[in-house]
Amino acid sequence: VTIEDGVLTITGETASEAGHEEGSYLRRERRSGSFRRTLRLPDSVDVERASSTYANGVVTVALPTAEDRKARKLTIEVTDGDKALTARA
Repeated sequence: VTIEDGVLTITGETASEAGHEEGSYLRRERRSGSFRRTLRLPDSVDVERASSTYANGVVTVALPTAEDRKARKLTIEVTDGDKALTARA
């Protein structure tokens, strides 16, 4: 699992199940071999705090949002001629 230039890349390899001969299946739902997945991350991800775990055949990637990029609620005063309005964003 790597992050470079805002792109998350997961590479790995799945092995064929032991004890089963290749070609002895009528239908096989799991594939074996190498794989690679890439995903462009939004700017709001804090890549310095990203982490990943692997347990029971599952890779979990945690991508926390950068604190200064989280949505904030702002109250903005808007003037329209003689009137003062308050808008919430």
